[in-house]
Amino acid sequence: MMRIAVCDGEVIITSQIESLLLEIEKKKMISVDIDVFFDGKELTDKIYSGEKYDLIYLDIEMENERDINTARNIRMVDKAVLIICISAQDSCIRKLFEVDTFRLIDKPIDKELFERYFLDAHTKINESAACFTYRFNKEVHNILLENIIYFESQGRKIFVYSRGGRKSCFFGKLNEIEEELKDSKIQFLRTHQSFLVNHIYIKSLLKTCIKLKDGRKIPVSENRKKLVREKYCRLLE
Repeated sequence: MMRIAVCDGEVIITSQIESLLLEIEKKKMISVDIDVFFDGKELTDKIYSGEKYDLIYLDIEMENERDINTARNIRMVDKAVLIICISAQDSCIRKLFEVDTFRLIDKPIDKELFERYFLDAHTKINESAACFTYRFNKEVHNILLENIIYFESQGRKIFVYSRGGRKSCFFGKLNEIEEELKDSKIQFLRTHQSFLVNHIYIKSLLKTCIKLKDGRKIPVSENRKKLVREKYCRLLE
């Protein structure tokens, strides 16, 4: 499923984009989950709280510096999300390169061009997506690494806590998962014998635990404190 954010101050535009996306979903059998925002701050607050999107449609009016700042703030948190800019202006295009935009769509929106750009984005997202694969009840399951918040080991069971409140379970060893993921683009921190945490969901390091962006706290064992702090600082850099 593609997680998509649509941000534009005009209700007519957000409604049009949402309708076009739902039409493509039905025609191309591509599952989408859409959040609509009418203000850039509302969108960036959502992203800063830990929400992850695959694709963002963002209104940018060049005389409004706040629009560019919204894109800059998104990029500070998420380097990978694709941004398609929606604009009624042709000027100051250079500013869009600063925030690594994927495509630019003019207003009024051309339906055929919109669909082509969406399919381009879908292809790119699928090409770059990294998954964690596990087997449970004779079935193979895949979870995007960027959606995994943390792994927890309880005896022979591994619980996977993912974005959107999802929880999965399978039999395995956390040491083997840590080894499997050590070279992945998305880095995980082994904070405790029983916990392996996706660093992009960490809000802060506390004395005895890690605080996640959703408020949950994950313990950090005494013998791992220094290593966890050093690795996390390197990732931030």
